[in-house]
Amino acid sequence: MLKKVKRRLYKEGRYSCHLPKCDTAKWSVDDWCNWIDRYGTWWDK
Repeated sequence: MLKKVKRRLYKEGRYSCHLPKCDTAKWSVDDWCNWIDRYGTWWDK
């Protein structure tokens, strides 16, 4: 999946994953996309 598509899905809230236990205050959208890639599911339909 393209990075720009993942960014759009993230901003639309179209994903599912458990929340990390670390401090995410300084995470970027790309950091969240990487987390979802590894531990979650994207809803692209």
